[in-house]
Amino acid sequence: MMSKSDLEAIEKIIIRLLELKIVTSNHDEKFFYDNLEMNILIDYIEEISSCLRLISESIKNKYTNVSWDVIDKERDYDEFLDMSSMNVGKACKLAYSIYDTLYDDLMMILSANIDDYNHELCEKRRNELKGD
Repeated sequence: MMSKSDLEAIEKIIIRLLELKIVTSNHDEKFFYDNLEMNILIDYIEEISSCLRLISESIKNKYTNVSWDVIDKERDYDEFLDMSSMNVGKACKLAYSIYDTLYDDLMMILSANIDDYNHELCEKRRNELKGD
């Protein structure tokens, strides 16, 4: 059974990936320069990165096909990479690659663990309705 924290982290990553896809679709780098939307990209990338770090080692070891370190690889490549000072071109490239790299794999994991996910989701909703 997948832990509640792993399920929540994967769910949050998927949501942020979808939001990232919406923000980046039909826009090129110029849009992000001109409209100062760069901070949105960086915020999503940082949130996804934080959630990826929350995934347990047991899940990472079970699903070795997933590029869990897709963002950290970029940081390792550029040891001085600071998301807050990332240039627009690099942020756009990373945003596009994060979605392409992670979305399908994480949906597959969620689908494989749908019973655990539905149980946790039902419990969460039940507690919300009870006011807990």
